[in-house]
Amino acid sequence: MNSTTLAATAAFLFLAGQAAAQDKKFAGYVIEAKTETVEGVMLVDGYTPDELVSFLREDCASGQVGALSYVGKPYKRRGNTFQKFRTTCAGGPSPRIGVTKAVSVEVERMPDGRNMTEYTFSANGDLQYRRYIR
Repeated sequence: MNSTTLAATAAFLFLAGQAAAQDKKFAGYVIEAKTETVEGVMLVDGYTPDELVSFLREDCASGQVGALSYVGKPYKRRGNTFQKFRTTCAGGPSPRIGVTKAVSVEVERMPDGRNMTEYTFSANGDLQYRRYIR
């Protein structure tokens, strides 16, 4: 695992616990250029699979996302039930996010019903963080 992937994964794991505890709709995933496989976690009874695929399409460079499949059994953490998932994304992270080879993405529902998306990635050796409201 290179430093870019390690940084994105570490940020994802740290922030996933915090974000999930705050709201009842949450999903997080990592998109890497070196592999088409996208792995992530979602809050059970949170976003629907169709909503999740829609977010993935926006964050995938090609916009082409494979079928969503669940990995393992749901598990509990901090009073919430999570499910790991896997899918594919051709082309790596979308250039609109930034020039990077890997990005950690978190999406959570805000109290006003909009979705906040947070991107953590490495660009030119610096850790970058961006937040968008969708």
